[in-house]
Amino acid sequence: MLALIASPLGRILITVSVALLMVAGAYIKGRSDGKRIARQGVLEESVKADADRRKVDAEVNSRRSADLCRSLGLPVDKISECVRRMEQANAGP
Repeated sequence: MLALIASPLGRILITVSVALLMVAGAYIKGRSDGKRIARQGVLEESVKADADRRKVDAEVNSRRSADLCRSLGLPVDKISECVRRMEQANAGP
């Protein structure tokens, strides 16, 4: 066994084995880092979407029903129906 390790072929085999282990380690590390970065990106997008949703909710809740119906671009004859429905929805069940 020691004769194989000391021989030129043995040195080549050891070198190739070490190189393969290093490549495999780098691959596993890169894959792990990639997954972590992807999870972080998804989390950041989720937090941003939640903040945007809260901003829109605050804007909608602070507006009067008539103003909100007008901002939706409804025809003038449909605004009163929109206001009635919004008031009905706000009143609850």
